[in-house]
Amino acid sequence: MKELNSCSKIAKFTLLYGLRRTGKTTIMYQLFSSLLNSGIPPKEILYYSFDDVSSDLEDLINSYFEKVLNLHPASANNTYVFLDEIQKVRNWENKIKIIYDLYPGIKFILFGSASLNVRRRSVKTLAGRVFLPED
Repeated sequence: MKELNSCSKIAKFTLLYGLRRTGKTTIMYQLFSSLLNSGIPPKEILYYSFDDVSSDLEDLINSYFEKVLNLHPASANNTYVFLDEIQKVRNWENKIKIIYDLYPGIKFILFGSASLNVRRRSVKTLAGRVFLPED
């Protein structure tokens, strides 16, 4: 947990993956609590699950910044985006890479349950950008 807390403060991706029912959601709630306790306003923490809903990743990010934060994503500074079940988004690793490269003030914390596939795709496409807790 300490390792993830320090990682959430740097401009890289954090990817937590594994089998279902292994505690990823519990860790996510602990990260929320840690961010809130460190003074991050709740409004600057976005959580979205792709578990039951199909949504376009870029539209989601743009809508959040426009409608909730009232600013352009390029103006982001220490905004945390938690995306759960990321493996359900088609071509997620390329979409995240583009958004991250365009808007370095957004910190991504990604959760996925198709562990082998999530790790392989993230390492390949997000090389040098992604932090995997066991690394």
